[in-house]
Order: sequence, then C-alpha cells, then structure tokens
Amino acid sequence: MTDDIHSCSYYCDRIECVKRQRDELREKLEAIMAERDELRRRIMELGQEGYELLGVIEDVERKDGGFDEVCLRTVKRVQSKLAHARVRLKDDEL
Repeated sequence: MTDDIHSCSYYCDRIECVKRQRDELREKLEAIMAERDELRRRIMELGQEGYELLGVIEDVERKDGGFDEVCLRTVKRVQSKLAHARVRLKDDEL
C-alpha cells in the first residue's frame, strides 16, 4: 500500500526513482551544454562583427571632418556595445 503513495526525493534509493532522477539530470545537463554551445557560437559571431567594424572605422578615419566624423562616432559606439555584449556572453558561459 505504501508503494502507491510514494513521494520521491533525491535521497530515495528505489531503482525506478534513481533512474528517473538520473534521466532528469541528464536532460538538464544536455540543455545547459546546448546553451553553452550557443553562447560560444554567438561570441564568435560578435567577434567577427567587431573585426568588420574595425575595418569600417579605419575607412572612416581616413576621411576628414563632417559626416564621416558622425559615422565614426556611431561605429565606435556600436563597437563598444558589441564588446560589452561579448563580455556578458563570456561571463554567462563561465
């Protein structure tokens, strides 16, 4: 009769419960690892975007004054935001 009214915890030694808990933990670990892999992929993308922006900055810096200076400030601001996002993603990975 007590088998019908079973409230399980991680301290339970029943083989069915141990297997279920193992499977739950495996699923959680797989989800965490998939998220980690996605964060790594995104970090690489952000790094590539940063390099592309550096090329744009170099092109804009070769020009003098006016609209180009506004573009340069905008590009540098975007680059800064990407760098901060990359740091946040990297911190999340740890």
